[in-house]
Amino acid sequence: METIAMALAVFGIVALALTTGSGSVAERRLGDLGRPEQGGADDGESGGSGGGIVVSGVAGGVAGGAAGGAAGGVAGTGGGRWTRWPGQNRQRRPDGIGVDAVLMALVAHLKAGSSVGDALRRAMPADAAVPASGFVTLTGDLDADGLGETLESCRRRDEKPALARQAASGLAAACRLSAATGCRAADAVAAVARSCRRGKLRDDLQASAFAVPKATVQMLTVLPPATLLLAGLLGARPLAFLFGSPSGLLCLFAGAGCYALGLAWIRLLMDDSSGSPSGALHLGPALVLELVAVTMRQGASIPAALQSVGDVCGGPVGAAMRHAAHALLAGATWHEAWRPCRRDGIGELDKSDDGEEPGADGEATLAAETTTMLLRDALRSPWEDGCGADIQLDAAAERLDAAERMAIEQRASRLSVRLLMPMGLCFLPAFLLLAIVPAIVSFAMQA
Repeated sequence: METIAMALAVFGIVALALTTGSGSVAERRLGDLGRPEQGGADDGESGGSGGGIVVSGVAGGVAGGAAGGAAGGVAGTGGGRWTRWPGQNRQRRPDGIGVDAVLMALVAHLKAGSSVGDALRRAMPADAAVPASGFVTLTGDLDADGLGETLESCRRRDEKPALARQAASGLAAACRLSAATGCRAADAVAAVARSCRRGKLRDDLQASAFAVPKATVQMLTVLPPATLLLAGLLGARPLAFLFGSPSGLLCLFAGAGCYALGLAWIRLLMDDSSGSPSGALHLGPALVLELVAVTMRQGASIPAALQSVGDVCGGPVGAAMRHAAHALLAGATWHEAWRPCRRDGIGELDKSDDGEEPGADGEATLAAETTTMLLRDALRSPWEDGCGADIQLDAAAERLDAAERMAIEQRASRLSVRLLMPMGLCFLPAFLLLAIVPAIVSFAMQA
């Protein structure tokens, strides 16, 4: 009976692990391992990082036997979260038309002469959760929260929830910029669409880069029950040793502790390797560059474009852009205008009217510094030499994409090397204690 139970448990683990690995790489990056997401919008997605596989499985093994532990691992695999418990399976969310498709339809309706509110209603699919009051508030601004919820219902399963929120924030900023400067709303929304497309490609690259470490973690999860199953098929009784003797219980608890420690260690490594400073901004650096280019194509000067886009962006990057614009209008040189916009000076610039700090974290300040330095380098030649700004801003966006791709690849490479420590110090001893030692002892007892 114990062999049959172990066979069924291992079959379930392998099937769910293969199902998780066969999904689109854009559904989940490895940085999501063990990290609870905000809200419940992403709860119905298929797949997962497998962060709760070993923890749930080992806990179940300690409480009710190795077969129960494997069943707990099956439940953890399906959820891909540390807090998912057996019986909490959720249905897959329906696949929408995609955020990019909605944005392109919105651009088409705006070019056809529709207002922003009408264009948004027409661009949304028929089954989208459109608020009854629409997306435009009484002040004429877009309701970014309501728009984000609607875009969330329209996204595809391979698009992250953060992409819908970023698109909503970008659309609200683009509409404010169009109202303030008179630039075409279709051009500003097209800039948001290009920025979201870049973000989607970046997510795909990150998921692909972290696919190998993710597969390694899944393989380590399957090895102990698979070894116990093989020993049972060969006639040994490893479960009888694990649960029927003091030395077996010692191996069980020591192995479970090593596995739990290894998972916690891996979780720290994943959290440290995931994310980028650009994601800390309300508007990403690529979108800020795009909005500055859109404003300048309408005939705005560099200080006017920096002032207008800075007002729209807000936060540390908006304060830095407004400061640079004021300094340039006051007669400062280019380098003098941008000197306070480094990391140690951005916090001083980003103050409220009463002079108190708004509490921006270090990651947002670093992202703001990255954006302001890109703008400084891209607009220096147009300001000093009078050359075209479009080419310089496009080149800055390409450099940003190349730097982010390189950073993702470097983080994935470092993670693959750093995973060797928990594998050698935690998973290997756990594998020996939970699988190899019981198998050898059970064969020796039968000899």
